[in-house]
Amino acid sequence: MRTVPPMLLALTFLFGPLIAVPAPSGAAPPPFGIGDWVVTGNETLENRSLMLDGNLTIESGGSLTISHSSLTVYCEYSDEHEIEVLPGGTLRVLNDSMINSLGEWNTFGFGIWTDATVVFEDSLFEGLAP
Repeated sequence: MRTVPPMLLALTFLFGPLIAVPAPSGAAPPPFGIGDWVVTGNETLENRSLMLDGNLTIESGGSLTISHSSLTVYCEYSDEHEIEVLPGGTLRVLNDSMINSLGEWNTFGFGIWTDATVVFEDSLFEGLAP
């Protein structure tokens, strides 16, 4: 069983109203953002904020659209987690959305495979591992 890191637990209590999990639609984000999120169908994160303490994987045939939202990847150390778009998967980050890490020193990995689609429009992406 995985334990909740004290820092994440403290942030959840402090910023609880800012952390929202979208309504279930197939393979929705894990409860409270703790655990891996595997996208296999069409999913949307819209007008919400999510802190994810796990990996985000978009599989073949899966599509994730992030619009007017923020996705923060919580890492206790650099490269603890990653966002990966597999062949045939699609990630769209649109309309002033942001993907970032919780701290500037704890970065995450980002992998785009051949035949994957990634679209960034009017959005911010930071926190990648060098």
